[in-house]
Amino acid sequence: MKVSLVSAARLTDAQVEHWLQLQTSNVELQSPFFHPEYTRDAAAVFCNVEVAILEEDGEPVAYFPFQRTPRNVGVPVGGSLCDCQAIIARPGFTFDAAQLVRDCRLSGFRFTQLLASQQPFQRYHWLTCDSPSMDLSQGFEAYCQSRRKNRNSYISRVQQKTRKAIREIGSIRFEVDSTDPRAWPSLLDWKARQYRRIRTVNHLAGVGAIAFLERLLARRDNEFRGALSAMYMGDRLVAVHLGLRSRGILHTWFPTYNEEFGKQSPGMIYFIEQARAAADWGIQRIDLGGGNESFKSRLRSCGALVAEGAVGLGLVATSLRRSWLYARNWVQSSRFHEPARAAVRGMRGLFFYGRRNDSNAR
Repeated sequence: MKVSLVSAARLTDAQVEHWLQLQTSNVELQSPFFHPEYTRDAAAVFCNVEVAILEEDGEPVAYFPFQRTPRNVGVPVGGSLCDCQAIIARPGFTFDAAQLVRDCRLSGFRFTQLLASQQPFQRYHWLTCDSPSMDLSQGFEAYCQSRRKNRNSYISRVQQKTRKAIREIGSIRFEVDSTDPRAWPSLLDWKARQYRRIRTVNHLAGVGAIAFLERLLARRDNEFRGALSAMYMGDRLVAVHLGLRSRGILHTWFPTYNEEFGKQSPGMIYFIEQARAAADWGIQRIDLGGGNESFKSRLRSCGALVAEGAVGLGLVATSLRRSWLYARNWVQSSRFHEPARAAVRGMRGLFFYGRRNDSNAR
């Protein structure tokens, strides 16, 4: 197998078209993060975004996008902003992951939410977790009915909170595609406050991060775009979300809410209102992203496994793996669960990407 490296900014139209064909033909690769325009937009902002093109008999068969750090380690495109990773290939495609990393002239490859089903990477997994989704292909009411059949009362409780919020503050209004000039600045402010509160890395503070997200927001084609939505109670803006959309898939990316209204649970209400609006918006599935937050498991109706790990980092990686697994197990069993989660979140962010996004902006 031949591996050729190209700058993501220099992908040809034919290569992009073939990438799209591979993506659409593989049901596991429907996430917006696997769309070639995600990688190309990142390359317009960040340096060292590359694509390895794998060829057999002179024909391309797979694409491996990555970002080269100053230490010559490959990380997901966009660094800590990237919520899902994979090699773009037909179902069942096999390769040698370690050899691929060497062919990319990398000293290693770190991943955080790589599709666990991609067999060549499985020996390099450190841990796996669920990446839950909401299946809305049959509509919102059918989704709610499926949750009730599973004796899940979460939606009913959120609907009770919604009625209470309406009585206390005013009617709820949800904007699928917000043009409110307050929405984007509010998201950045509220998200920064949230990161400080939970004592973890601010993923939006990295060099070039805002420029990248604003580039995605400038897109207007539903084939691939950033999606900014907002929710109001009465006349007050209470929740904003920047998601990433590709065709009928919406990936939950940066949800946030006004802490002044914390008692009304605007975050919980937002997710249900977003799902309610999904059918009119052409959304058939909402990916909630990897993580063990309780609300994700309660909203889940389908999902996939994703993995964290590294290829080719030798003894250091083995040592860090042991430390990471020890920390994870301790968090899960500790009575100091929430403080411990905050500490491990910070450790994870610092290990994988540094205090700020370690990718260089152009």
